[in-house]
Amino acid sequence: MMKIRCVVERITYQNPENGYTILKCRVKDYTDLVPVIGNLLDVNVGSVLLVEGNWKVDSKYGRQFVAESWERQKEIKNVMLFLQDHGVSTSFAAKIYKQYGNDSIPTVKENPYRLADDIWGIGFKTADQIAEKLGFEKNSFVRLRSGIMYTLSELSNEGHVYAEKKQLIKAASALLEAEEEYIIMTMEEMLAKEDLIQEKTIHKMDAEGNAIEAIYLPPFYYAEIGVAGKLKKLAALPATDRLWTGLMKARAESGNQSLSVDVGAIEKKVGMTYDDVQRDAIRRAATAKVMVLTGGPGTGKT
Repeated sequence: MMKIRCVVERITYQNPENGYTILKCRVKDYTDLVPVIGNLLDVNVGSVLLVEGNWKVDSKYGRQFVAESWERQKEIKNVMLFLQDHGVSTSFAAKIYKQYGNDSIPTVKENPYRLADDIWGIGFKTADQIAEKLGFEKNSFVRLRSGIMYTLSELSNEGHVYAEKKQLIKAASALLEAEEEYIIMTMEEMLAKEDLIQEKTIHKMDAEGNAIEAIYLPPFYYAEIGVAGKLKKLAALPATDRLWTGLMKARAESGNQSLSVDVGAIEKKVGMTYDDVQRDAIRRAATAKVMVLTGGPGTGKT
């Protein structure tokens, strides 16, 4: 084994999945930059490294220094071994080390579900498998919390910004294989900490006539409030659009409150034929200061 002290001049290649890196380094008494290769995570240009390893001659790339251990390598190996012992792939282990550094092992031991929050590509189910191998109880708060967040996130993929409280309790209970009372207790604590936001709906009632309780992830709640606020502001502002003001003036002068644009003329101009619903939408768009157009893919919104 040999040791070299070097300054990183360039990072030629780095695989973020497994940490394999090729560096070009400035080494004392060497005129040319020295290629240094190995598992060298978290190295930056300008870093001064003390690297232990051996020289080898590659048939294609020539003389290279192969790093077997550097000042942080021992800790990386410990992290990699610990994570792989608990079913974590090399690619995820590299991402975990990049996120938490030397705190990786205590962080994962304390709360493996943080991985689902902090690291792209690691979802609840992967974190749950790690937690199970670490001996976490099925009804532990960190597991139930993460499972509730995951359930809401999955519902958002279907286009929902909130879940009805009863619906969420039932879905989370099924996912986590936990009693509903534990889900309710966890949810109440999450609401108290504002990890979740609850609001009674004013437009939807249950069978007993009570307002439905909606549970939001905070980003979706504030996004919805923000959109509603902007629409309300637009509706309250005076209109300046020439088409709209012209139509309103024509309505007032003609006394015809249904007066709108000539859709037939538009069809001729653009070379398209609209159905009745589309024609109605065009007329409404021309005479409404604010209009929200909804519909699934392929239903003719464009």
